[in-house]
Amino acid sequence: MKDVIAECLGSLTDFRKWDEEVFGVVCRTAAVTCRSVLEALDDELARTRDKSLRMLGKRKRTIVTKFGAVSITRRLYRSPSGKNSFLLDDCLGLVPGRRSTPCLEATVCELALKMPYRQAADVLAATSGGAVSHQIIHSAVKNTADAFDAQEKTRTQRLVDYGELPESRNKKVAHLFVEADGTFINLQRETKKKAEVKLLTSHEGWRRVGKRKWRLKDKTVVAGLSSSQETWERFGASLLGTYHPEVLSHLVIGGDGASWIVKGTDVFGGSIYQLDRFHIKRSLLRSSGSWPFAFKAYSMAVAGDVKGVSSLLESYAKDNPDRAEDLQKSAGYLKNNAGGLIDYRKRLEGDTSAMRGLGAIESNIDKVLANRMKKRGMAWSLVGAHRMAKLLQMNAGGLLCSAVAPGATSPSAPLKKALERVRDSFTADPCTWLETRMPALTGPHHSRRWVKTLREIAGTALAGI
Repeated sequence: MKDVIAECLGSLTDFRKWDEEVFGVVCRTAAVTCRSVLEALDDELARTRDKSLRMLGKRKRTIVTKFGAVSITRRLYRSPSGKNSFLLDDCLGLVPGRRSTPCLEATVCELALKMPYRQAADVLAATSGGAVSHQIIHSAVKNTADAFDAQEKTRTQRLVDYGELPESRNKKVAHLFVEADGTFINLQRETKKKAEVKLLTSHEGWRRVGKRKWRLKDKTVVAGLSSSQETWERFGASLLGTYHPEVLSHLVIGGDGASWIVKGTDVFGGSIYQLDRFHIKRSLLRSSGSWPFAFKAYSMAVAGDVKGVSSLLESYAKDNPDRAEDLQKSAGYLKNNAGGLIDYRKRLEGDTSAMRGLGAIESNIDKVLANRMKKRGMAWSLVGAHRMAKLLQMNAGGLLCSAVAPGATSPSAPLKKALERVRDSFTADPCTWLETRMPALTGPHHSRRWVKTLREIAGTALAGI
């Protein structure tokens, strides 16, 4: 502790930055302490290891922590079966090829969700030991997103190829509401300039959280750049992790009429599809340029009167030939989505008084995807965009923290003993040996020559000569 205080005082050259300089000393001290503790633990594991493990030598590894980089040397072993392993890495849960600790990766992913990678690296470098680079940000996002994506893909393949249902709570609800949409992002270093990131959300209904404010109940989110078929299949596997299979046979699906969204009714037979009301209004208003006319046409459209609204648009086009082309497109849009015009509540049996209109997907697109992936001139590779979409999906579903930094696990009995011995060796008082008594110096033979010689030797040693 005295050495740490001395280094802090010696580094205070600019008192306007005293906190930064002291923080640097603390980080360096923590890194040195961490290296000493881990290498001592490796020594203890070597002493108590299974003797069938043959030691092959020592290897270096650098671990990036919240307080900086820690370089350690640990032993490599080979089992009788020929498998190589590091006992220290296994005990600490260090994954081969992964440089940062789980706690640092959790912080890295949280920042990566809010800002570009280089900017996140600058923030972390200024608030940690300074060892974080944008490559580490990329690596943390890659490790987290790829692991989640592989898990999701495996679960979906087992369901689609073998009919294996995922472990589920088998929850039953009267109706499950699904809304889908996509947003186009800019690409870089790809053969095409744009790509659509798809977003699927489900919820069980609405609960009031204010006078005019509502919140979706038990929302599930799936996002990514997979094909439409795979996206819906992944979504189905995700829902089956919570709901009983019969719930998926009466979904209410809302969308803007895109073919990949309508495809959901084929994947989930028995579902009801509804065309998003915002897109109907926007199409009619843009094509006509008149609020009163758009409102009249909208009222006819949501009543399911496709012929009536088509005739109305055709008549309006004759009076406004400059808008004929746009009006024809609106008529075609409504005709192609005729099955989703009537409000879903009019097509359901039973009491629907507690149900609200669909339309939450627009705000979800903005909050979940667009704020991070579209603004500030963002451009992505296809792989990088899919990873970020998965990271955003995990965050929206409350899965990110548990995936990156899982809960603590109790150490095994051998590791627990090794930790106790290492702790005792570090916490033992180094001056205890000075308190040791030499009985011969005060015993019945204290006046003999050999005792006097021993007393002189002990006195010299204690004097530091």
